[in-house]
Amino acid sequence: MALSTFVIIQSYLTALILVIATVLWFRIRREYEIERIKSNKIFNIVLLLTIPFIFRIIRFIPSNINTFIQHFLLLVISIALVAVAVKTFRKSDEERTKDLKELIENARGHPVKLEFARRVVEPDYKKLLDERAKISREKRAKPQKRLKKSKLN
Repeated sequence: MALSTFVIIQSYLTALILVIATVLWFRIRREYEIERIKSNKIFNIVLLLTIPFIFRIIRFIPSNINTFIQHFLLLVISIALVAVAVKTFRKSDEERTKDLKELIENARGHPVKLEFARRVVEPDYKKLLDERAKISREKRAKPQKRLKKSKLN
């Protein structure tokens, strides 16, 4: 009896806290114009996940219908979350690609281009040169080993 009462109170408090957090988020977003956050839509959809918790505490809906509604809402909200996350990723990826292409194609002495080359391209170039030197040392070492073997025979 006490455990079931505790579970009911906990579900009400969870739903209440989630509703308060959602209201505060939308109020802050409206007042401070937080539209420039890249994950704004994703955060909004995550807050929509509070709806199934609210349906969980509603007792006047039959339990099998209530469970169906909860699962359906979770499915729809999860699909929306994945869709928005993929869309946001693709948009960001296109922007990064466009910026990098502009950076490489534009002025030769552009300071950002030089910084990009120094930080991104130079380490890979050094690795390539080190690998080339290692291969050439190995090639030079192989003929010497053959000469030593032929002298021993």
